Amino acid sequence: MFTTGSQWTGSMYDDGVKQLDIILELVNKCPEKLREQCFAILLQGYVDSENSRGLAPSLAMIAPSSGHAIPAPEPETDGGIPTDVRNRFAALAKRLGVNQDQLETLFDFTADPFVFHPIDAPGSSNADKTRNVTLLVAIRTYLATGSWTADWSEVKLRCVDLNCYDAANHAAYLKKGKGQLFRTVDIGKTIELSATGRTNAEQVLKGLIAST
Repeated sequence: MFTTGSQWTGSMYDDGVKQLDIILELVNKCPEKLREQCFAILLQGYVDSENSRGLAPSLAMIAPSSGHAIPAPEPETDGGIPTDVRNRFAALAKRLGVNQDQLETLFDFTADPFVFHPIDAPGSSNADKTRNVTLLVAIRTYLATGSWTADWSEVKLRCVDLNCYDAANHAAYLKKGKGQLFRTVDIGKTIELSATGRTNAEQVLKGLIAST
């Protein structure tokens, strides 16, 4: 059970004590297992409200004496992009010699995991387009996870979306890239890029940036 703020002292925080009594009254109406989270949310809301008026006491000053810790705020991400992902974007942009913003505009970060905005499949034939789509899927995977691989289902879906999916020859197109663009081609599962494939993937991506 959370204790009331009336047990605290300090005239500087009379309003804080009053507001905390209200917060704790609400918290005690929550299921017990949710009370700590509820308290943290409501308390942070109060502090944010006071911050907007320049009146907020520190959280340490208004912490309850019950010993319940106030969870630290979640680390902020830059524009909703996790730090490790943004670092890979920065490194790739540097290798390509483009602005990071130019690279990021190719992607929709409202999706989880993030995806390419609608694009045209580069290439002069379905075979070329299929392999280039695979390179782009792999580079998206790299930016998201650090792994230069392409999920077979994602490649197929993107090929369908971009009107280059040839059901009769799809697997053959990808197998033909093995040993050159692709280190491994595990049909129905995963395609791993070779060193050459990684270089080509970056150049295909650079071409997309140049065309936007």
